[in-house]
Amino acid sequence: MNLLLETLLNGLLIGGVYGIFSVGFALQFGTLRIINFTHGDFVMLAMFLGFFAVSQYGWNPFAVIPVAMVLFGLVGAVFFTTVFNRLKEEPHEIQLIATITLSAIITAGTQGLFGQDARSLDTITEIFQLGGVHLGVWKVIGLGISLLLAGGLWLLLTRSGIGRDIRASVDDAVAARLQGINTRRAYLVAFSLGALLAGAAGATLITFYPVTPSVGANLLVLAFAAVLVGGAGSLPGAFLGGLILAVVQQVTATYQSPALQNAYVFLLFLFILVVKPAGLFGRLARVD
Repeated sequence: MNLLLETLLNGLLIGGVYGIFSVGFALQFGTLRIINFTHGDFVMLAMFLGFFAVSQYGWNPFAVIPVAMVLFGLVGAVFFTTVFNRLKEEPHEIQLIATITLSAIITAGTQGLFGQDARSLDTITEIFQLGGVHLGVWKVIGLGISLLLAGGLWLLLTRSGIGRDIRASVDDAVAARLQGINTRRAYLVAFSLGALLAGAAGATLITFYPVTPSVGANLLVLAFAAVLVGGAGSLPGAFLGGLILAVVQQVTATYQSPALQNAYVFLLFLFILVVKPAGLFGRLARVD
């Protein structure tokens, strides 16, 4: 019984971080209608940033997270201005080719700089015991950080002027422009927020998850699955989707084999798409 409880709790803790970068992916997709294949690479690069800052320069992992958020928020703004804003009106085929190519360039460049070896921090081994259940210290911290970020994003989107501009631009960009809303600014802020969340997720994830240059592709697939499981267009659904997928991974790894965990993730993904194509909380092509 303790093993099952421990497995489920660890899945939920990991799922919090999965959820927050899935929300970032959903936010970018919901506003631009572009599948951003570089989103996983942003998470991967933030993980490398966290690894080197902590292991080589002695930073506290807590200190890396806000730095990663600011840095990748700015990187997101640059990427939007130079690439994604230009792609927004292009055919979907061009968008896919361009973002896949950009992702491949980032991955290849990272492999060239750091090689293929996995890197991890000593924080991975930090655990505490709660009623016979062993939990990773940084997994608990990661869930707390993810909930804070998710709550902050919800407040921004529902209680601020720029949040209302983003939601109006997503619902009907033409009508929003007619009302004087600067839709380009709304898209820029939304894309930058998605990149910011990727940075926060990566800087948190490195504390309990090893990094390689290829991990970005794996995380992107999980984010895409989480968004569609939770419901395309639903940010809370994307967060919940991340939680669900992480629990499935942990249960599979504990009771069957770690090699099969993603197979069960995609079986669940396929099942939900067949039974409820819009996802659990989906309203297609909307951000709520």
